[in-house]
Parts: sequence; C-alpha cells; structure tokens
Amino acid sequence: MTSPSEDYASDFVVHCIRNNMLQYRTDIVVDVGGTLMDLHKLPLSSSSRVMEKLIAEAESEERCSIQLPELPGGAKIFELVAKFCCGQKLELTASETVYLRCAAEYLEMTEEYGEGNLISETETFLNDVILKNWKDSLRALRTCEKILDYAEELNITERCIESLIAQVFIREHDKSIQSLDWWYEDVLSLSFPLYKRLISVMEIRGIKHETIAGSIAFYVKKYLPWLTGSRVRNVASLRKSMSKDEKFLLEEFDRLLPMQRGLVPTKFLSGVLRTAMIVQANPSCISNLEKRIGMQLDHATLEDLLMLSTSDTMETLYDVDCVRRIMAHFFAMHHVIDSASPCSTDDGQLIGSSSLTPLTMVAKLIDGYLAKVACDIYLKPLKFQELVDAVPHYARSLDDGLYHAIDVYLKSHPWLVQSERQQLFRLLDIQKLSTAACTHATQNERLPLRILFQLCFEQLHLSTTDERENPEVVKFEKNDMPMQAKNSSSTWGSVSKRFGFNMCSAPEGSVIDSHQGPRKVERLKEKHEKVTRK
Repeated sequence: MTSPSEDYASDFVVHCIRNNMLQYRTDIVVDVGGTLMDLHKLPLSSSSRVMEKLIAEAESEERCSIQLPELPGGAKIFELVAKFCCGQKLELTASETVYLRCAAEYLEMTEEYGEGNLISETETFLNDVILKNWKDSLRALRTCEKILDYAEELNITERCIESLIAQVFIREHDKSIQSLDWWYEDVLSLSFPLYKRLISVMEIRGIKHETIAGSIAFYVKKYLPWLTGSRVRNVASLRKSMSKDEKFLLEEFDRLLPMQRGLVPTKFLSGVLRTAMIVQANPSCISNLEKRIGMQLDHATLEDLLMLSTSDTMETLYDVDCVRRIMAHFFAMHHVIDSASPCSTDDGQLIGSSSLTPLTMVAKLIDGYLAKVACDIYLKPLKFQELVDAVPHYARSLDDGLYHAIDVYLKSHPWLVQSERQQLFRLLDIQKLSTAACTHATQNERLPLRILFQLCFEQLHLSTTDERENPEVVKFEKNDMPMQAKNSSSTWGSVSKRFGFNMCSAPEGSVIDSHQGPRKVERLKEKHEKVTRK
C-alpha cells in the first residue's frame, strides 16, 4: 500500500475489477448498497471469513448472490477490497485507509486467511504513514465521524486525536516556531463534537491554556461571526434567528474555555456575554462569563461594559446589574490577593499592595461608566448608589471622576429632591477632591449647601498641591460649571453670597448663624489668598 498525493481519489469501476479477474469466470453477484458487482468467489472467500460464510450459504441458489448493505464505505471501498483480494497494489488516501480498515474488520479479513491480510496491512499503513502526518491525521479524524461506531470500536478516533495533539505539543515546544496558532484554521473543518473532544484531551495532555483558548475563540468566531460586533442592535431579531445549535455552541464555549485570567480579550468575552443574555443562555453560562470579565476587568474598556438591557421590562437603558456583578468578582478576587500579601492601610489607601494599580485602573474605568449611565433618566438613585458603593473607598486615589459622574446624574435627573441630592453627595470623600474639582464644586448650584460649606474648608488644604503631578485629576470645562470662577476672589465671593442665605431647613446641628457664616467665609477667603500669594 502507498499513499497518493493529497488530491488523489480512487476511481475504480466494476469492469476494472473484472479485468483483473480474467483468469477466473465470474460466478457471484455482490450487492453493496444497491451497486451490483460480478465477481469470482475464490479470491473473496479465501480472504474473508464473512465472504466465505455468505458464499457457502448462497451455493444452493441457481445464481449465487450476496448482499453487504452495511459495509463501511459502501461500493467504492468494496472495490478496493476486491482489488486487494486479487493481489493488486493499492494507493490510498487517509480517508480510504480509515474506511478500508473498518471494512476489513467488518469482513473479518484476518491473518487466519493468509499472512499480510487486509486488517494487518491497513493497520500498519494507518500507524506508520497516516498518523505520522498532520494533514492525513486530520482527514482520517474527519472520516471517523462518518463511520463513528466502527472507528470507535477500532480505537481509530482516539489514535487520530492523540496524533494531532502530539504534533501540536512538539511544535509548541519548538523554539523555531514563533506562532502557536498554526493549526487553528485546520481544525475548523471538524464538527463540534469532535472538536470538543480534541480540545478536552489537549487540556489533559498539558497543551498550554493560552493555545487552547486561542483555538476555542477562533472556532467560535467562525461559526458565530456576529459575536465580533460591539453592539447588537436588534435584540428580538437575534433571539428569533439564533438556532438551537448556535445557542448550544455559545454555552459550550464557556464550558470548554479554561477559567483563567487573560486567555482571550475582554472585548471578545463581552461580545459573548451580550449575546448570551440576548438569547437567554443558561444562568451558569452567563454567570461564568461575568466572572471571566471580572477577573480581567482592569483590561476592559468603557465600550466593553456598555451592555444594553435585554429585559422586556426595560427598567434601565443599560444593564447595570450585570456590571455590578462583574465588579464584585473583580474586587472579591483582589481582596483575596491583598489579604494574602503583606500590606498596610493608611487613611483608606492600600500601601505596599501589588494590586493597587489594577484597582486604581478599574476605579477610574467605573467612574467613566458611572458618568455614561448617569444620563439614563430611568436609572434610579438607589441603583446609581449601588454602583458607586461597589468600588471600595481605597481603590480611588481621587474622587474627581466620581464627583463628575454625580454631577452628570444630577443634570439628567433635575427632579430629585434635596434629600436625594444629599444622599448622592455623601458618597464623595471631599478630602479626595482635587483643587480643580473643589473649585468647580463651589460654583455648582446643584450641590447641597452642607456639602458646599465643607468644600470651603477643604479647598484651603488643596491650594498648595501641585496637581500637574497627578494624572487622575478630571478636567472640568467651563460649560460644566453653572458659574465659572475666573479667580479665587470671585470664587470665594460667590460662596460667601450663597452662605449668607437662611439655612434653617438644614438638619439640626448643621445650621450656621446667618451673621457668622459670611464672616467665617471671609476669614477663610483671606487665608486662602495669603496661601495663594506664597
């Protein structure tokens, strides 16, 4: 037996077999799946126990005829069997080798009927030629699916999978090979059940998780191409058009992908999660996807988190509950890391923590998210507060971004009563506002007076800070301010004017004498101007 070129295809017909058996008189008709072949008994019966038995049973008939309706590979493969029985040399493709090996087993062409019979010959050719080559191993594996019962019984499927994995493993550790994705495109030709089996065994055999995850993402993108879109505009249309097989593949993606940080881009995970929520995938799939995004939230962008609500009730424009759960996974993971590493806490800030940078990055990301969703008029104050509270106080080095988000929320929800406004501003740590933010806040008519008064004192401490060294300071534009301060004098003048109002409506203990208030503010103003001149 020899292996032909890649495009080789056997093209035997019935009369070719007859021509190779001219020395014999045809005395049997073999029916293989409706194809009739005139052959001679002797070469067949002397090579196969099954053929010997069937021929013996049909001897009494006037015209000897036998049927092989379930022969693996059908008439085309039986032509190769007949040619082998005549002693001809065969050239086989990988697919034909698998079929012929199964057909030989089906016909019981063992060594009992002659040394070098078809079972041993095809077995040797399969092991020594086909399974030594990547392309042939892959073709053989695809063929196994067509005759899976026979291939499984003969362990051909498993051997093909092990051959492929061995070749991936060897090249994975070959320093001369730069890319690990050389095989991704090839395995797209596998059905999902075979692909899943291949990937599962790869993980057991120690193939790198990065390599496996890359292949899984590549496979899913191929068969679910709309996952790559950042937004799904027509939720109802996608939910209706997605087949059960596609939904199953989406859920299997989660089961196959190793639960490890950074294996696939956050953008891709976000797309999978959006789709999973739209098509109402099983809860465990959605929960795991949220956890995966949470594990690498410091690598996410604002676009990754902007998931439109898929709820029929449409309580909010964006799915803020999903993002809150993602945040919870991230901060829970970093809390464990921080607890296990030596660090101390001073004024709410983590010192010596290796995860401080990711925490700060995520806090900044969430502040941007808060500012974006704050424009949603359907977002209730309680939901907004829950999002704010989900970020630990020590994660923010500055509260400028949070202040900006609260201000945007107040702009978009002008109907909030005074108590609701005060509740929102209690979320701020005024000591963590920059001078720019404090200056903006003192001119912000949306602020409750209690908060404004606290800012007056805080601004004294911030006036000597060089904010150019802090990249997290939020830039406040002129159009953001109800009354833009041109200099410190005008700023404090306006504050003084506001504090001259009657504040009897404030809670007990916070009322300031209307005569003392302006005098205190004037004294603060003088101190502030002295510090500024220095």
